[in-house]
Amino acid sequence: MQRFSTVFLALALAATPATAGEPMTENSHPLVLVLHTSHALPEIRVTASVHNPTSKRIYLQIKTPEVYVVSATLVDDADQPVEGMHDWANKGAAFTDHRFEGIQPGAALALDTFALDDAHSDARGGGMTWDLREQRGRTVVLTYTFRASCDERTLDPPRNPLLQIGGTSPPGNREAAVSAQPKKLRDVFCGDLVSAPLAIEVPPWTRDNVIWTLDREPVVSEEAYPYLVADALVHVEEKVRENAAYSLGEIGRPEAATALAPLLTDPVREVRGNVARALGKLKNPTALEALHAVKDSEQDDWVRSMIYKAIKALEG
Repeated sequence: MQRFSTVFLALALAATPATAGEPMTENSHPLVLVLHTSHALPEIRVTASVHNPTSKRIYLQIKTPEVYVVSATLVDDADQPVEGMHDWANKGAAFTDHRFEGIQPGAALALDTFALDDAHSDARGGGMTWDLREQRGRTVVLTYTFRASCDERTLDPPRNPLLQIGGTSPPGNREAAVSAQPKKLRDVFCGDLVSAPLAIEVPPWTRDNVIWTLDREPVVSEEAYPYLVADALVHVEEKVRENAAYSLGEIGRPEAATALAPLLTDPVREVRGNVARALGKLKNPTALEALHAVKDSEQDDWVRSMIYKAIKALEG
């Protein structure tokens, strides 16, 4: 896998600074939204920053410190959106309150950080999470947008006194709080800042990230098959064995029955039940002997029902 070096991709939406009587919008400012990536296992980090190349301080109106007003879209190599756990991951979030963040001349303001977590097969940014299990070994593209409504632009102080300090001002410094307030509306940006699309290579399945993911959920991927049968089924963690058995049933390779059958006597009922379920789905007749050997001795009703269903599937 290609090792990620530090990359700067920027989109300068316009290069003409605002004049004295014009509002500062995406068509009249030189602000640049940059995506900066770094790769240090077990994750890839992407930081979105706004750079101010002008000789004056420019202000952004921002929601609470925890969640910025952004829209972030992650698409796969077919230009299809990657499934996210929150709808607003691809739709953005609305203003509920604001504060001002001043960007000094020649400085930058970090808006958000995304982590592509190799351990858990997902990408996270703020309250957004995308499922990357199906993107292993492929390329995804991140586009980031900062959006501020021109209609809601104001010089009024934030309603919440805890939000009156700009991000560059030391907490509790009242003089800094006053200086963080823009004096003219034209110094407050409104509109959209959009990054250039950033291509990110998602690491392929390895033994480690298969095990890490199985500790939380199944891994239904053909590329993970060797690690499922060789490592996960004999792992010390019962959740890993349980999800590995379920995954092999969904992948559907009949030869997996050889590795699954010995787990019909696993001490954990969830593992035994998922093994029997998988053997029924694989329909490999070589598993019949092992299923018959445990059908009468199994004490758990649910597991026993899974065993009889598997026998019926193989003999029917």
